[in-house]
Order: sequence, then structure tokens, then C-alpha cells
Amino acid sequence: MPFIYMEGKALGVFYSLSFQGVAHFEKSLDSMINEFDLALNYNRPDSEISRFNRNGYVEFRTPFLYQVLEESRKYSDSYNGAVSHMMLPLILAWGQDFANKRLMTEDRITELISLCQPENIEINRQFAKAKKEGVMINLSYIDKGYLIDLLAEYLLKNGIRNFQIEFGTDAISYGKNPKNNDHRLVTIHPEGSGESKSIIKETRLRNSAYSSSGNFEKFYVDERGFKHSHLLDPRTGKPIDNKILSAHVKAPTCTKADALATICMILSLEESQRIITSDPTLEALIVYNDRGKLNTWRSKGFDFTN
Repeated sequence: MPFIYMEGKALGVFYSLSFQGVAHFEKSLDSMINEFDLALNYNRPDSEISRFNRNGYVEFRTPFLYQVLEESRKYSDSYNGAVSHMMLPLILAWGQDFANKRLMTEDRITELISLCQPENIEINRQFAKAKKEGVMINLSYIDKGYLIDLLAEYLLKNGIRNFQIEFGTDAISYGKNPKNNDHRLVTIHPEGSGESKSIIKETRLRNSAYSSSGNFEKFYVDERGFKHSHLLDPRTGKPIDNKILSAHVKAPTCTKADALATICMILSLEESQRIITSDPTLEALIVYNDRGKLNTWRSKGFDFTN
């Protein structure tokens, strides 16, 4: 059978999807993407998540927002709050590129952390309701991975075994592609002592998922001249200060890869290494700042093709 190709934009990123099968599946896939986007795209004023953030209440039209909130709760509980769907008030207060950092006093941060606690929202299968004024949610650290898994599950249930799905820096690959070779994703691998010596390498992705968080070329420089990623730690309410600049994770599902890539950005390098090496289903490459020089750590199974 021929390969069918789809592309577009959802959840704030461009996506591409290819599968080997009959064309009538395209309509169902497109419908799933649109319904999910209408539930979780916080940049859409008509989405369910945007209506909750405006009004503090939303009735679910589809099961998607409830499902992803529950999935996020599991990762937040399992990793002691290193990720959270309650972070949006903190993100907005700090501003883009932490432009408002002079306004973020210890008292203000403490106040926002109190607002961003999971007990401040009531969730069931019918609705979500804020218990405090100002509570807002954001699931961008996990939503694309969850949608990719939904699409992959649909294809597999319908007997489609050759496909690839990419949303931004998240992807899943099964079987073969039209060129009949392994699927590969580009990843950043800095070498030497400077960014100018960094090169592009590829890693195989076969019957597995991939997610990348952070970018060592995008960072902010603090008053001491140190580079940091543009992420906040939900536990402290402050920008992360662990010297990790990007994390690239392979996992059996894209939800897991998506969540773990962000978790590895938030935790220390040693904690992230333990998480990856203790789980045989995970492989990772972590880029970090080592006393002013870019360096990498990678698990044994995170191989390069060149």
C-alpha cells in the first residue's frame, strides 16, 4: 500500500504524520487532532483549557483534558512535584525570558507557589473547578506526547504497522518509512569546549518514542555570567539552576518520553542519570554546562548512527 502524508499545526507546533494504509483513516486522524487541540491548546481562546484559565471552571466536551490532567498528576506525584500542570501563574509572573525577575521577591514567589498547588483544583470526569481565584493550568510538558500515543494506538488497532508521527520535538516511529530504512531523528551533540564545535548527529528510532526538552543554544545568562535553561522548578518557583541545558529521551511511549525529558531538565544531573539507568525502557542524552563548557552524558543504549 502507498504511504499517506499529513501535516498541519496543533498544540502550538507543526506536526507531520505518515502511515502506510488506506486514505480513509486520514479523516479520523485529523478529527482526533482537532478535538485534542480544541481541548488542550492553551493558545486557543475557545479551547477547554483556555476557558478554565479564564473562568476557573470548565465542563469537559471530550475526555482528553481530564485524561491528560490525570496523567500529569501521576508524574507529579511520582517525581515529588518536579513537573506540574499548575505552573501557569508562576510562568506568567516571571514573564518571557524571565523579564519580570526584579519583581519576583521571595514573598511573591511563596504566594504563587501556594496558588500553584494541586489541591487548589477539583477534577472529575465531568468538569474541572478552581478552588482559588487565579488558578490556571498548562499541560504543554506532556500534551504532545499524549496526543502522539493516542494517534499511534489508533493506527495499531487498525492494523497499520508502518508509521511515523512528529509534533515539534516529540515523535514516535513504527515499522519502516517510505525509504525502507530506520527512522532517525536529529539531536544536538556538542563536542569540544565551545558551541562553535557542536555538530548534528542522528539516533535511530525504531518502534519507540522520542522527546527533547530544552536547547543548549537557547538560554539566559544570570548576573554571575552562568547559562541556564528557560524553565522553572515547580518546587522552588524559581528558574532551574542545575546546569542542564537539554534532555533527549527515548521511551516505549511518547507520553513517558515527553514527561521524562522535562523531568530530566528539572532534576540534578545525578538524579536524572539514576532515573534513566534504573529503567531498562529508557535511554537518554543530557547536555549540561560543565564549568563553562558544554558536555554530554548519555546512557549506553542511546547510540548515534554516524
